[in-house]
Amino acid sequence: MPRLSDLYSQIHKNLFSLALVIAISSIPIGLVVFLRVWKDIPPEALLRDPVMFLGGEVYVGMASQFGIFLWAAAAAIPLFAGYLVGCHGESSKLRNFLVASGFLSLLLGFDDVFMLHDEVFPDSVEKIVYLVYASAVLAFLVRFQSIIRRTDYLLLVMAFVFFAISIGLDQLHLPDINGFFWEDSAKIVGIAAWLVYFFQASAFSINVMLLKQRTAPIPQVALKR
Repeated sequence: MPRLSDLYSQIHKNLFSLALVIAISSIPIGLVVFLRVWKDIPPEALLRDPVMFLGGEVYVGMASQFGIFLWAAAAAIPLFAGYLVGCHGESSKLRNFLVASGFLSLLLGFDDVFMLHDEVFPDSVEKIVYLVYASAVLAFLVRFQSIIRRTDYLLLVMAFVFFAISIGLDQLHLPDINGFFWEDSAKIVGIAAWLVYFFQASAFSINVMLLKQRTAPIPQVALKR
């Protein structure tokens, strides 16, 4: 059994981590309380699994749920790599590239998961939302072009191509094809390419950090006589 003093020491040492846990968990819980008070939405509608709440089959939304995992990984991997690179004093531009990659993935994933451009925003501003996202991506590419050119960016190009196909099919509404299948299939391929690219870019950044550490000159220590 751990001693009380050890437990106190653990609490004191992990105050920031404990505060972070509380802050993160307060976001969805606070949202549930807010919507309950504001819109009288029952908490179970927000807390329970949609399939269970609506009484649907377990396979409903299976591919969409898979996409959520891909987006989550695409956000978490570069954010963690950025943390590692920053902790080891690597260049701020490399760290900023990884952090920006993570938050950009988080933004796009958040829109996809909660269907912001499809359901939340009115149709009149859907194109504006697309323009905002495109501007964010363009700013990211311009800001970090020197780093991106050093990576295997073919998969990033592939992701953009399939995202463009998905958006195009969503806008065209072609009557002779199964729009939902091809649109969402293209989106899943795009997300997968996006994830693999940022996995490789994160690995590249960590390798750069490790290589610089190996080749760093050993500091000379004066010996006392």
